[in-house]
Order: sequence, then C-alpha cells, then structure tokens
Amino acid sequence: MLDRVDDADVFVDRIERLPRVESGGLIAIAKVHEILGRRQLALEYVGRALRQGHSEVDIISSRWLEGLRRDTSYAEMVQRIREDQDTSQLPGTTS
Repeated sequence: MLDRVDDADVFVDRIERLPRVESGGLIAIAKVHEILGRRQLALEYVGRALRQGHSEVDIISSRWLEGLRRDTSYAEMVQRIREDQDTSQLPGTTS
C-alpha cells in the first residue's frame, strides 16, 4: 500500500511542477488527495480549479469525489466562489 501512496505523491508532484497547471490537472490532484483521505487538500485543489473556471459537472459526476461533495465544506466553498465570481462580474469592480 505504501508504494501506491508514494506513487500517487510522485504523480501529484509531477503535475505541480508543470509551468502551468490547468484546471483538469487540479481536479486530478484533488481526486488523488481525496482517495488518500486528504480531504482538506482535495477541497483546496477543487477550489483552485473552480476559480480557474472549471465546470462543476466534472466534480458532480466523479465517483472519486462523492464523499467530498457530501462534505459541508464543499458546499460552503462553492457558495463563496460563486459569490466572489458574481461580485467580480459587477461593473466597476476589479478582480
């Protein structure tokens, strides 16, 4: 089991070392963290992906993120991101 955790951490490290990590890569990292029981890190990566404009459809349809979606922290984070995005869309505001 430990070898697989190490392999997963190597996978995450390789993605994070890319010059720019697209939202799909962030979701992949979130899935790895969620599978390994690192909920807080998974939430952070999902939040980063959503802030980059990633569609919630991938998150909603992922069986690997099912537990994360049931976590109240997920709903609260999504709500905050939506509010931030709504505010940044208002005339006269800057992001």
